[in-house]
Amino acid sequence: MDVRRTLALWAPSLLTLAVAAAPGLGQGTITDPPALFQRNGPTFGIDADLKGVSSLGSDDHLTAVGWWYRLAADSQEHRFGIPFSQQYSGDTSTLLWEIGIFVAEEVSTIVDTGGPSGLVVQRLTLTNLLAVVGYELDIFHMADIDVRPNFGNDSAGLTWTRDHILITDPLGNYAQYRGIGADDYLVRPFGIGSVASMLDDADIDDFDSTGLPFGPGDVTAGFQWKIYLPPGGSASITVVFSVNDNAPIGCPLSVCPYQITGILGEGSADWPSISGQQIGRVQLDATNSTCSQLRPCQTINQTLSHQFDAYAFTNPSELPLCLSAGLEVLTPSGCDLQLHAYLDTYVPDGGNPCLGYLGGSGQATGVGVPSSLAFSTQIPPSGRAILVVNQVQTGAPTCEYRISSLQGYCSAIFVDRFESGDTSAWSAAVP
Repeated sequence: MDVRRTLALWAPSLLTLAVAAAPGLGQGTITDPPALFQRNGPTFGIDADLKGVSSLGSDDHLTAVGWWYRLAADSQEHRFGIPFSQQYSGDTSTLLWEIGIFVAEEVSTIVDTGGPSGLVVQRLTLTNLLAVVGYELDIFHMADIDVRPNFGNDSAGLTWTRDHILITDPLGNYAQYRGIGADDYLVRPFGIGSVASMLDDADIDDFDSTGLPFGPGDVTAGFQWKIYLPPGGSASITVVFSVNDNAPIGCPLSVCPYQITGILGEGSADWPSISGQQIGRVQLDATNSTCSQLRPCQTINQTLSHQFDAYAFTNPSELPLCLSAGLEVLTPSGCDLQLHAYLDTYVPDGGNPCLGYLGGSGQATGVGVPSSLAFSTQIPPSGRAILVVNQVQTGAPTCEYRISSLQGYCSAIFVDRFESGDTSAWSAAVP
């Protein structure tokens, strides 16, 4: 949908519409039977339902969901309020807001994943109405997810990354809440001090990634993004919440592996790879790269050979992708491995393992009782990251290992596949 064109059509009567039509707004349902997502109330608010996604189809696993924003000059957060346009059709709804200097369009889609299980994807697109001025703003999403049958004893924790929360009930149902690429999360119990009440109060609230692990209790949670809107430009945010389904991670293993188990020198059956001898290796310095800070690369052992396996991952999106990766050695002893990433090109036999270096861990797994490694690095739009596992020593024994925490990549694949309409093979397994 062309947001700016739609705004131009609505703008002459915008105020009249918002006042006159308010009593009829806020009631809408989308379904992919038996899964159902509904916004409730005589006027638009945050009350919502999510049903048909567990063995007792009448169980409602969602109490509230909504968006807030804060501009740089604001002294508090603001709810998005009543949309000036809403459309509910089949499994998809489209809502439009004009909020001062920007327009927001939310497209929500519900997917029955057959467990019984299901998920809702919400894509919010913000468009700057100022043609010559860009600005920053904060966007917040809140969800009060109640995993039935007894929502008062739910527990919550992070999965791999801080944009992915798992909520469980002792009797077996579970939910996942994902704010893809969020800067921070916040989890608080329902009642005074809940996430929604904090966002509705009269002061500035910044999420600080606290409140987890949680429970047992009644969970409320939210995510925060810091967004820059260029002059006349747009930015998008994707949120996914699901019950009894793993789709917030992304795609089937054939498209996005959650982990790769390999044998050094042989690669893995989980993901395409190449193996060989790397001349030299990256020197260790005990620092790990992050998506906001690269680590310097220095070489050592430029004439010695080190066994390696390499795996490639391409960023499918038009935005930079924060790729996180971890390495765990499965062989009990004798293996000392490194994990690094390269951008687009990896030349193992050139004697310069810093060529194309994108980031990595400044530590090794160690011998004896191996430890795990983790780092993150940013892949530019359409860029290809090559993850390389290599020996620290030469002539080391056969080593079995596991690469995990590929969530930045899986998130991008999820969004890319969803927007292309391919939802045919999402996994339904708990991570």
